[in-house]
Amino acid sequence: MRRSPEDAIQRAVVQHYQQRRAPRVFMFSVPNGGYRRAIEAAIMSGTGTVAGVPDMIWIKDGRVHALELKGQAGA
Repeated sequence: MRRSPEDAIQRAVVQHYQQRRAPRVFMFSVPNGGYRRAIEAAIMSGTGTVAGVPDMIWIKDGRVHALELKGQAGA
């Protein structure tokens, strides 16, 4: 499996979150990126995966924050 520059950025963000976790904050990643074989893409589409969803979602006190990560090549 090839890793993208965004993977390293995302891992750093998650590590930072884990070290400095704030009360009442829920964070999760959306694994939409990367290459998919046609059958995998069809399965994901059939289960509600939508292109363009941000990489990470943060919820605090009922407010939703989205974070889209880009490496230098994806800027």
